[in-house]
Amino acid sequence: TRRLKQLEEERQTIEKERAILVNRRAQIELKLKDSTVTTDRDQKEREAMEKEIKTLLNSVANSKASLTEKREQRQKKQSESDKSVDKLSTMEVRLEMLQAKSGRKQQFKTKADRDKWIAAEIKKNEGLIGNNVKEIKSLEEEHTKCKANISNANSAVKTNDAAAKASEQQTAASAATRKELTAKRDTLNIERRKMWQQVSTQEGTVRRCTEDHERAKARMDRATRNDIRQGYQSLMEVLREANDKNLSDAVHGQLIGLLDVDPVYTTAVEMTVGNALFNVVVDNFDVSAKLLELINRSRKPGRVTFFPLDTCNSKAKDIATTADYSPLLSHVKYNKRYASVAIELLGRTAVANTMEVGSRIVKDLDCDVVTVDGDQLNRKGGITGGYFDNRNMKLVAHQEFNATSKLLVKERAALEALCSKVADVEKQITDAMQQLEHLNSNDSAARSHLETGRQDMRIQEENALRLEQQLEQLEKAIDVLKRSNTATKASNDSLKAELATDMASSLTDAENAELEQLLTSVTATRANVSITQSALSTLATEVQILEDTVRHLERRLHQSQDRVLALKAPDNNESSVTEVTHELAMVNADVKVLDERLAAADKDILDLSKEKKTLEDAALDARSKLLLTSREQQKEKDAVGDAQNKRVMALAKKEEAQSNIRKLGVIPPDANQFVNNSVGKLMSLHKAANEELKKYAHVNKKALDQHTTVRESKANLDSELAVIDTELVSIQELMTKLDKDKGIAIERTFKQVQHNFEEVFRTIVNTEGASASLKMVENTDKKAADKFVAVRIDACFGIGNPVTELAQLSGGQKSLVALSLIFAIQRCDPAPFYLFDEIDAALDAEYRTSVARMLEAQSEECQFITATFKDEMLAVADRVLGITFTNKVSRVSYISKEEGKKLLALAQQDLGGKREREDDAADPRE
Repeated sequence: TRRLKQLEEERQTIEKERAILVNRRAQIELKLKDSTVTTDRDQKEREAMEKEIKTLLNSVANSKASLTEKREQRQKKQSESDKSVDKLSTMEVRLEMLQAKSGRKQQFKTKADRDKWIAAEIKKNEGLIGNNVKEIKSLEEEHTKCKANISNANSAVKTNDAAAKASEQQTAASAATRKELTAKRDTLNIERRKMWQQVSTQEGTVRRCTEDHERAKARMDRATRNDIRQGYQSLMEVLREANDKNLSDAVHGQLIGLLDVDPVYTTAVEMTVGNALFNVVVDNFDVSAKLLELINRSRKPGRVTFFPLDTCNSKAKDIATTADYSPLLSHVKYNKRYASVAIELLGRTAVANTMEVGSRIVKDLDCDVVTVDGDQLNRKGGITGGYFDNRNMKLVAHQEFNATSKLLVKERAALEALCSKVADVEKQITDAMQQLEHLNSNDSAARSHLETGRQDMRIQEENALRLEQQLEQLEKAIDVLKRSNTATKASNDSLKAELATDMASSLTDAENAELEQLLTSVTATRANVSITQSALSTLATEVQILEDTVRHLERRLHQSQDRVLALKAPDNNESSVTEVTHELAMVNADVKVLDERLAAADKDILDLSKEKKTLEDAALDARSKLLLTSREQQKEKDAVGDAQNKRVMALAKKEEAQSNIRKLGVIPPDANQFVNNSVGKLMSLHKAANEELKKYAHVNKKALDQHTTVRESKANLDSELAVIDTELVSIQELMTKLDKDKGIAIERTFKQVQHNFEEVFRTIVNTEGASASLKMVENTDKKAADKFVAVRIDACFGIGNPVTELAQLSGGQKSLVALSLIFAIQRCDPAPFYLFDEIDAALDAEYRTSVARMLEAQSEECQFITATFKDEMLAVADRVLGITFTNKVSRVSYISKEEGKKLLALAQQDLGGKREREDDAADPRE
């Protein structure tokens, strides 16, 4: 039944755990569904992004190719434009020189004025050329720096690109490692789960073994006397405290642990040896004496009996082994070292199958005999036996205790081994988890580095593009300055050439022809330059559009690549789905394990229920048989009783017949004629006589006597009735008076006790606001004889409201209330003496002092005898008696108060150290 109850509780626990897991599984399934939807959405988004990336890559490649082509066209057109512009500039400078030369006559009056102006212009142009040269040098230096920055930016782009590719390779490599670690973790989790199941099963086994061991220990305690058990514990404590290996080796333990008895002869051995089974075997008498000295010196409780091996010199009785009897010693196994002890106890005892055999061989062999059932026959003639309670057998209890102890140690060792394996597996799981966390941390750092590298790469690309644009502008500016210097130098050359000539009034024919040709050529060249500039502007616009398009496509490409990278990260929804799937698998595995445990528990419950039903049916059959047997025994008893009643009736009839015969007086002379008649004949004659008497059956022969007797009886009863009525009236009047006096006396006494109770309580508690009162509780039943049914106590110890429920008070407060009531009653109706047993045990020092003063004050009217362990009572005691317990003998003697205080201190020390040493404690009593 106990095991079935445990299984039911275990089944309920498993069902609760399963319900929790099922609820958790439902939550995980919902989470998995959400994660799956999110993962599918991310997968679709990633596929779309990858397709878009392919498209963008193609678009970028096409746009870059078009941009390259347009740039080449623009560069070619720019080259053509530069040549045309240079040519136009040269012609325009020559044209301006010729036109200026033709107007010199109108501009200057003399050659000196002209030369002066030409010199000023040459100087001005040379200054302009110098400034342009400085500007060109500055721009060329900036151009060089710009090229270096572009080279650095391109190098940084390549470095970041290589680092990004390395991070991607690291992330890809860690994915395989993560997969291996995850698989290892899952395998270890499954293994741990199986081990947990084994641990749970083993814990149940250990729990059952512990319960069996506790029951065996309780049975052993019942089979062992308390003083013997305490004595053996004291012996073990003394050995531990002595810490002497030689002394410990000289003690071999109790005899019950040194003998291995055949189970068939357990009862016989136990009845023969008795409590000697608990005697302690030691090497010699000196060891036992030393141990007793140590026990008495430490004042240890209990009783110990020793078996010194050197004092056991008995020889075994020579008893033959037959089918009916055998030596009891032959059925006991022991170490040869303890043979003398076994012979001492069992060597002169034979075991017989029956009492008849035992009674025969006890005289023939001159030895003690015990039967298998435990009946004993002493060779001196004594016989003991009868019913023996097998439930408290010492040997069986000891064997069961040893077996359960060994089994419990074995099962606990198995549980510890399983727990150690579980700890190892959990350590491996922890290591795998740490490696996963480290891997995830590295991946996170790699992704962060990758994102940072990509951002830096894009910044460098944009910087390189900006620098290239700046470089192009610098080159244009340098070209402009160089062309300006070329034109200015040409102008200076013309001016210098003019300076060497005389100032003419007009141009020469050759110069006029050149002027006309230059006018025609400049017009044509200007038209050509205009067309070239227009085409160049168109190409520049197209290049700018293509550059913007490339930048836009690359920006979109980078955004798509970043998004794909984020979707591929191990901490995205796909990883979450994997984790949730793993968690769901673990929960399903746990549910499966619980289902298996539940099925096993159901099977065990079913088997135990069947076994219980079988046992109940067997018990019912046994009860039915017992009932039938009881009924048969009752029938037999009834039959014996009926026979006994018949015998008594027959004896009564015989006595009556003899009495009737004696009443007849002298037997008629003709009576002898019936002497030789048979009983049947006599019965026939008796029947005939009765038939004759029936004719006179209607006549009451004793009617007159009965009438007289009844009349006298009636007169006596009438007289007694009158007396009883008179006494009843008197008794009722007395009861009325006594009830009235009783009520008055109770109220008067209660008032006195109430007044004394309030006064004593305030005196003992001695706290401001302390109060107590007694109140009579009236009977709610108005028809009841008693007006009051109880007394209620209200007590207040100076803090809070009065307490009416005494259960709310502490132990010390209850003691104060009880003592106040006792002293209040004593003042009303004092007794000759009062005997108190540790009334101050639960009181504080202040209250103990108050109670002691109260006892001192009240002792003038009576005597108080108080047992105490406190100094406050000694301070007010008239006489102090010390009670000591030494060598199992109590002694009472008068002692002084100082001796009493020392004795109290020693007793407090013993009580604080060993609560079980009640026999050795010393109680000073007042």
